[in-house]
Amino acid sequence: MGLGCNVQPLNFGFNRARSRPGQAFIPGLTAKISVVGNQHFKSVARAAGRVSGRAIGGNRFVRAGLHGARITLASFGRTARVLWLELTGLFFLFFALIGAGAAVRAYRTYEAGKSGPQRIWLGGLFALVFAYFGVTSFMRSRRKV
Repeated sequence: MGLGCNVQPLNFGFNRARSRPGQAFIPGLTAKISVVGNQHFKSVARAAGRVSGRAIGGNRFVRAGLHGARITLASFGRTARVLWLELTGLFFLFFALIGAGAAVRAYRTYEAGKSGPQRIWLGGLFALVFAYFGVTSFMRSRRKV
């Protein structure tokens, strides 16, 4: 190549001169790359990590910043947990309201003699279970505050 290097260009199988129409991959002409782990590099990196960890731990401004970040993230985490419990409680109560409405409609069709009592029981049970989930979710969110 002019600089005294003995470098051959890599052929990744896109040689148009030797490929047939519709064939983009030519077996045997692709480059093989082998990955060899370097143990010395790993040990040096591990040692550098230990030294930098000690240096950072010794700086009181860094420790104070990490402590403040930990406190802030914990506060945000608690707030997000309470918000999650309240939202799930709201959805559970909404589903309980839908179940209660279905039970009332089933009762009206039962009174008219068009259906049996199974739908009333199913709607009522659905409403009770989801109301329980909603109320307990709100109670759990109050305990987290």
